[in-house]
Amino acid sequence: LLGFSCVYLACAKAQYAVLAPVLLLWWAVLAISTAEGVKKKLISAGAAVLVAALLGSYALGVYGNNESISSQDTLYSGLMNGILLYADDPEEALEDLGLDPGLIADKGKHPYLPKEDYYCPPRTEKAEELLYSKVSSTKYLAWYLKHPKAFWHLLNDTASYAADPMPDFNLYIGETNVGSHRTVNKWNLWAQMRPNLLPRRFAGYLLLFGLPAIAALMTIFRKGAGRRRKLYAGLLLVLLAIGAMQYPLPMVGNGRSDPIKQLYLFREVTDFTYLFLLTWVSARMTRRK
Repeated sequence: LLGFSCVYLACAKAQYAVLAPVLLLWWAVLAISTAEGVKKKLISAGAAVLVAALLGSYALGVYGNNESISSQDTLYSGLMNGILLYADDPEEALEDLGLDPGLIADKGKHPYLPKEDYYCPPRTEKAEELLYSKVSSTKYLAWYLKHPKAFWHLLNDTASYAADPMPDFNLYIGETNVGSHRTVNKWNLWAQMRPNLLPRRFAGYLLLFGLPAIAALMTIFRKGAGRRRKLYAGLLLVLLAIGAMQYPLPMVGNGRSDPIKQLYLFREVTDFTYLFLLTWVSARMTRRK
C-alpha cells in the first residue's frame, strides 16, 4: 500500500515527479529495515523493484502527457512572469537564454490574453520558433543558479506566497466566488491563523525545516536510539525533503502565475511540520520525569 501510495503521489502532478528518487530511497530503507529473515527480505526487495519500475515509468509518463497540456504555458509564464521580472537586466537575460530580444515586449504578461496583445503569442508557430524550442524548465533553473541575487529574490517571494491564504473556494449555497460573498469560517480556523504564523522570508523556512531535520539526523545517528525511533526520524526527513524540493519549483517553472495554488504540496508539508513541532513540544512539556 505504501508503494502504490508513493506512485500515486509522484504521478499526481508533473512537478511531483521529481519526488520519485526520495520516495524510492525511503521505500528501500523501509523494506530492508523492517523485513526479518532472508525470505522476507527477498520479498521486500522484489516489491521495491516493482515500485521502482512503476514510479520510474509513470513519473516519466506524467511528463510526457503534460507536454501537450500545460508545458507551453508553463514555459511562457516562467519567462515572462518569472525571469524577466527578477532579472536586473531583462534584455541581458534574454541574451543569456539565447532568445529573441523582442520578447521583452511581453514581459509581465500571462499566456491567456488575446493574441493581438502579444509580440509573441503563446501556443503558436512563432512561439515554438522563438521560445519553446529553445528553453526548458531546467534551463530556467540553471539561469537562476547563475544569478543568485535573482534566485534569492524569488525564494523570498515564494515564502510570502506560501504564507498567503489559498483562494476561497468554500461557498454557501447559491453564492459564487465571482464578486463579493460571505466568508465560510466552518472548519477554517487554521486557514485564518496560518498567514499570521508562517514566515514571509526564506530564512524563516530554513529554520522551520532545518531544525527538525537536524534533530532527525541526530536521532538516526544516535547509538542508543531504537529502530522505531530511527524510522520515525527517517519519515520526518522524507517529508521535509519533499517540502524542500517543492519550495522553489513552482516559481522557477511558472513565475508569478498562480503561485499559491502551485505551492499546495509545500503548504501541506509546512502545516504538518508545524503540527509535528507543536506535538513534540507538548509531549516534552507533559512528560513525566
